[in-house]
Amino acid sequence: MRGKLAIGITANFVNNKTPAEERVPEISGVAYIFNQSFFKEMYAKTGVDLENIVYYKDDTHYFVMCAKKQSLLDMGVILQDNEDVSQLLSNQNVDQEALCRYAQAAADFATNGIHLFICTWGIKLNNA
Repeated sequence: MRGKLAIGITANFVNNKTPAEERVPEISGVAYIFNQSFFKEMYAKTGVDLENIVYYKDDTHYFVMCAKKQSLLDMGVILQDNEDVSQLLSNQNVDQEALCRYAQAAADFATNGIHLFICTWGIKLNNA
C-alpha cells in the first residue's frame, strides 16, 4: 500500500560563513506530526506547506524538505496537476523560479527569518 505522494526538495545555498550565518542553528529534523505549530505558522506566513524539513550547514546551507503537492500547485511551482508523477514533475511542468522562491521561503522561515539565502541557478529535477 502506497501513501500520499511525497515531493522532496533539496536546496543548497552558498555559505559565506558570516557571523550571522554561523549563529543560525541547524535543524536535525522537524516533522509535522511532532511540531504542528511550526508548520502551521510557516504555512500561514509563507504559503509553504511541508511535511518535514532538515537543515545542516558546512560549505553550503543544505535543506531537505518534503512539500505537499497542493502547496506547490498553489504557489505556482507545479503548473498543472497530473496523476502521472513523471508528467507532474517534468521540467515543462515546474516553474524553476517559483521553486527557488519556495525553497528560499522555507529556508528563511526555518532559520527565523535570517534572510541569508539567495537563490542561484543550478536547480536539478530528479525524476528517477
